[in-house]
Amino acid sequence: MADDNFTKWHIAGLHALRSASEQGDAAGKALAGKVRNPDLKALLGEYSETAGKQETHFVGFLKELGTEPNGFKDRIMEGVGNGTSEMVKAAPDQNLLDLSAVAGTQSGLDYYAGAFKGQGALAKQLGYADQADSFMAMSKACEALRERFTKVGDTIRAKAAGEARKAA
Repeated sequence: MADDNFTKWHIAGLHALRSASEQGDAAGKALAGKVRNPDLKALLGEYSETAGKQETHFVGFLKELGTEPNGFKDRIMEGVGNGTSEMVKAAPDQNLLDLSAVAGTQSGLDYYAGAFKGQGALAKQLGYADQADSFMAMSKACEALRERFTKVGDTIRAKAAGEARKAA
């Protein structure tokens, strides 16, 4: 049987990542209502859906370990959300608002990808191979989604630069 402290640490991580995913789901929905670029809007919907599915996985993992989700709030994702909100509010035009949404979402995806790898490695050491595999798959999916946000961001930047040149 795995060391009790490591199991408790794993459970705490699951609570944190469940909360982070819940926050990501809500943020994706909120941002989708503010952005103009249709490709970005669609990606934010996908981000929200992905985060919602992740949350469901974490609830299942917690139940496998004999516990229920608690009210823990992931402060790292809360910080990402607060920073993203500040960028969006400060954006002086729609293109920069869209780019703020891209940057904030990418920060969330970076957090997910790294945290999932670490949690997956811990799950593997504890003997939860199925959880470990799920974490690694979720990490790769986040990395792939992040790259898609990069491409949309590049398109928005090019459009904004073109508009700025015309206005000058």
